[in-house]
Amino acid sequence: MSKNSRCKLCQMDARFSPSETNASIARTFGVSKDSARRHRKHMSQDPFFGVPQEHISQRGITRRLDDGSYEKITWNPNAKSSTNYDLNLSEAMNKVVSAVMEHRPDHRVSDDRVLLPTTKVVIPADFQVGKVYVFGGTAELRERVESSMAGIIEDVIAECPEEIIVADVGDIIENFQNTSSQAQTNDSDLVEQILIATEIMTGIIKSLAPLCKRLVYAAVPSNHCTVRVGPKQPASTPANDYGLLIQRNIADRLSENPLYDHVTVVKPANKFEEFAVYHSPVSNTSFGFVHGHQTTKAHTIGQWLSNQASHPKNPLRDVNILIAGHFHSFNLYEDHGRWILVATSSDGGSSWFSNLTGQQSMAGITVINAVNGKWFSPNIY
Repeated sequence: MSKNSRCKLCQMDARFSPSETNASIARTFGVSKDSARRHRKHMSQDPFFGVPQEHISQRGITRRLDDGSYEKITWNPNAKSSTNYDLNLSEAMNKVVSAVMEHRPDHRVSDDRVLLPTTKVVIPADFQVGKVYVFGGTAELRERVESSMAGIIEDVIAECPEEIIVADVGDIIENFQNTSSQAQTNDSDLVEQILIATEIMTGIIKSLAPLCKRLVYAAVPSNHCTVRVGPKQPASTPANDYGLLIQRNIADRLSENPLYDHVTVVKPANKFEEFAVYHSPVSNTSFGFVHGHQTTKAHTIGQWLSNQASHPKNPLRDVNILIAGHFHSFNLYEDHGRWILVATSSDGGSSWFSNLTGQQSMAGITVINAVNGKWFSPNIY
């Protein structure tokens, strides 16, 4: 077998039965199914059938019963993997922090650490936990988030921002009442989506909280997280939202631990509003947060903001930077003296976005820095 330097399984010198499925290999060695599939191509020849690996397009197993008959099954590997999903992402995140800190012990947060009066905004947008598309489902989402957070944490340690905002701008779960196909394509049921999303967001917050003096956790309602009584039928006000429920559960959990006394929760001011506003005393910058489904195109969010801000008592009037999601692609522009940032998504791809634009957007977590009402150093991890 020839080794590939970029293949995780090749580096582990992984051995497995040629009849073993990609899903089983992924679970055994702790990699994704795509990694298992790619690894088969690195094997020059199947040891059992004696044909080139790249010529084998599908594998299956037929079982012979005691009476001489045969049994064959068809199963959904995504659904199976979701039931065995490891929810303890926060523990994995803590390990990432520990590994980075071990190499940079001089950057631990302490009373005498010199922090910059800046705000770093981390935007975990449109995770849509439970959705399956071209780049995988829940397991692959977890890998992307862990990879993104490793890079974000290392940069936070190096840059020393005094304040970090974690902005969940919506669609953290896929839900089941947005399209008729979700019951067939999702790899997790609704309760499991909520549990997994809660653990992912808890892991993100717990990994960043020790690295700053002030952490703000913002969340807003969104179309995929809306509690519905039927297809596209909201149950009640925008406050009936699974993303806001996840935020409340996490906030309750963190409030029981004095280590997170410096964590502040930001959400809409009342049950009818779909946006949230926060003014940072650290960086002297006013942020607005909204999902983005209030408009049909990313470049019209600016006009929506201007319309909202035209009312003298609307808190969006004083916003310097409005942060949104929904459109699964990066966009940053100025409109009427205010900045609009549309964040990327970490999901497995969006058929809605691809069909709308003919493009496949970059997956990842968008991060910006801000001071005195201005942004700098945007990045996608």
